[in-house]
Amino acid sequence: FFESCPGHVGSRDTMKLVDLRDKDDDWDYDDACVEIRDGFRWILPYYKEHEFRVSNPQPGDTVAAVFRKKFNTARSVSKDIAKGKYRRVAIDGTDEAITDEYMPAEDGMVIRYSVHVHEPPVTADPIPIVYEDAHCIVINKPASIPSQVSPPFYRNSVLGVLCSQERSRAGQRLKFLSIIHRLDLPTSGILMIGKNNEAVTHLRQAMNGDGGSESELPTRKHYVARVKCNFPDDQITVNKRLWCKTDARRGAGEVRVRYLEDGEDPPPDHDWVKSARTMFRKIGYDAETGTSTVNCWLATGRTHQIRVHLLSLGYPIVNDPDYGWSASKKTKKSGIQECDMQKCADCGCSYIVNPLRLNMLYLHALSYGQWEGPDGRDEPCGCPEGCGRQDPAQGTYAFHCPPPPWL
Repeated sequence: FFESCPGHVGSRDTMKLVDLRDKDDDWDYDDACVEIRDGFRWILPYYKEHEFRVSNPQPGDTVAAVFRKKFNTARSVSKDIAKGKYRRVAIDGTDEAITDEYMPAEDGMVIRYSVHVHEPPVTADPIPIVYEDAHCIVINKPASIPSQVSPPFYRNSVLGVLCSQERSRAGQRLKFLSIIHRLDLPTSGILMIGKNNEAVTHLRQAMNGDGGSESELPTRKHYVARVKCNFPDDQITVNKRLWCKTDARRGAGEVRVRYLEDGEDPPPDHDWVKSARTMFRKIGYDAETGTSTVNCWLATGRTHQIRVHLLSLGYPIVNDPDYGWSASKKTKKSGIQECDMQKCADCGCSYIVNPLRLNMLYLHALSYGQWEGPDGRDEPCGCPEGCGRQDPAQGTYAFHCPPPPWL
């Protein structure tokens, strides 16, 4: 479990691999559906089946209402029900079409539905592996590839792309993978992936500590960002609470986070309020572009914490579509910022046909770990490919990846 720097990548022979076979994993698929065009990785449209069980419905709940609540979406399902895409599953596994969206929802009812999936394209660049041993893989996640498998990304997620790389290398697939933490889709940098349950438990405990909502992280997280204007020379520590409200109108999983000034209360319908602390120190200023590069150290790990705290200081990340000064009220839930759209003749949904540029945020996770340098902060080793080390006996680890090209 322990490998010291500068052993950038552990032995590839230690990877847990099994022969490729059909399984119902979101990221286990036939590579024949993948196309590489113009620097983008495309997944050909396909149908995907889902099942969910109705649990403790409220009196008067219909099938359509339960679906909207479960997936936190305001979209109508009437057209899908009319097309027979929703089916009730019997105990013997057979199913029958649901033709009435006002059908009462019953506790224990199993609903099967199919979706025509149009996955947005992501970068075709391979995912660099910073560190690897028998228990974990640490990668330098490219921007535009989502950390987690969630609609509309399945095969173009980190796990989907990484497993495709391994099939190309050895004709086999990884037996077990689990994301330890997450990075926002447009953010690049360190991402840890466990290969077995023990490693996942160990690394999550090492990263989150006791898991208390108000506690600071035992893991030092070092990011770099490019922000608007000339950032102050002095180190700045931001202690501002964050609150969140999920906006169902923007789709399931779409959240916007806001900061609270001292003494300010959140709106009554908020999802959560948490303390947050971030330290910032300027690296340099580019007078030509009017932007600064900034070191960011997280003491707590909240959703969009760095992005919101920089906005609260008046120095938002240069190209942040959600928290920049010119943030749009509606942003695309994809890895693409500018694109041409086309409507699918089969399902009627709009999908990307001509991406112009990737959704790349000037925010990069440079290092994660438990260590101290001469000034009490992390001390990157300077390895051009990145490196890592683990010592489970001491419960410590440290992973570094190269700086981004824009730094």
